[in-house]
Amino acid sequence: MSRRAGAVPHSSDRADIELVAISPAPAPANALDARGGERLVLPPAQASSAAPLPFDPVLLAAGANVAARSIARRLFGWKRYRGSVEAICHATIDDCWTGEFFAGSAGHFKQFWTRDLAMCTPALCRLGFREQVIQSWAWGLERFARAGRVTTTSPWRLVDYWGWTREPNLDDFVLR
Repeated sequence: MSRRAGAVPHSSDRADIELVAISPAPAPANALDARGGERLVLPPAQASSAAPLPFDPVLLAAGANVAARSIARRLFGWKRYRGSVEAICHATIDDCWTGEFFAGSAGHFKQFWTRDLAMCTPALCRLGFREQVIQSWAWGLERFARAGRVTTTSPWRLVDYWGWTREPNLDDFVLR
C-alpha cells in the first residue's frame, strides 16, 4: 500500500526502528520497498520478553483451535451467508461479536486485535454497533492494563498509519 509523499516514517522518528539501504543483488523481491530500496529492519526480540516457544500453552491451544477449524472447513466447507449485501455484512459483524468484544474475524482469528478494531471503530459506530465497540475497547484496555502493556501487529503508531491510509490518493496507484 502506498503512502503520500512526506508521510514515510524515518529512523529518527522511532528509536527502535532502523531503515537500512539494501543492495539489489541478494535481497528477495518482497524485501525492496517502493520508496526507493529501503527496508524496515526491527531489532531482534529480547529473550526475556519473547514468548517461550514452542511450549507456550496459549500458543498450543491457539494452534489446536486453528487445526480444528481447518479440519471442519475441509469437511463442511466455508460458511455461506444469504441475503442482501447489507444482511451479509451485518451477519459477518454479528459472527465477530464474542459477547465480550469484537474478534478479528469469525474464523481463525477469534482474538481481540487492536489494529483491526481501531480501523473499524468509525464504521462500526456508524452501523449501529457503538455499544459493542465501547465494550470491546473496555475489554481490551482492561487486559492491557492488567498486562502492563499494549500490543498490536504494526511497526508504526496507529495514528500515523491511519493518517497515511485513511484517504486514497489515486496518484499513489498505477491505473491500467
